[in-house]
Amino acid sequence: MNNIFTFFSKNKKLSVIALIIILLVIVFLVSKNNDKNTRTEPVITDVGNVESALGEDFVIYNNQEYNFSLSVYRGSEEKKFSDNDGDVFVLTAPQRDFTFQIFITSFDSNEEVITSSMIAKDLPGVRIENPQEAILGDNIRALIFFIDNEGLGKTREVWFIKNRHLYQITTFADSDSLLAGILSTLDFK
Repeated sequence: MNNIFTFFSKNKKLSVIALIIILLVIVFLVSKNNDKNTRTEPVITDVGNVESALGEDFVIYNNQEYNFSLSVYRGSEEKKFSDNDGDVFVLTAPQRDFTFQIFITSFDSNEEVITSSMIAKDLPGVRIENPQEAILGDNIRALIFFIDNEGLGKTREVWFIKNRHLYQITTFADSDSLLAGILSTLDFK
């Protein structure tokens, strides 16, 4: 044991590197533990086995916090992450290899419809491809478009404003038609 301390006291540079590595491991372990505390358990249930309009492979997902519902694959799981910017709900159907996320944040503006010019003004680095206005399930006016996400590739984006919140829904581009069907069932209470 004495030899180890003698070695590190003679090699100060190595001592500093070892200390940094130990601190990084501690930070990783603490953040991993905190990450477990910010996640919620899956909350999707087959309440009364309610099938959706999309068929027997789908059930109704109810989000009690933001008072909306939509169809999801039976057996889907939800994970929620929150920070100062808003809430992220990740809905995954592992048996179907399908995932989409809903990011919800407060929107302090009198605007009722999001436009590509608003996004370009607020996020000048984002290149919007093929923007289109669409009407979602509960008569919600949305902007749909594609972007190239670094690390994710091309994604389908669906953004809209409802009840003074901005909703940003994202999935992989190849899941576009499936997401369209799911969002046709979107309903706010």
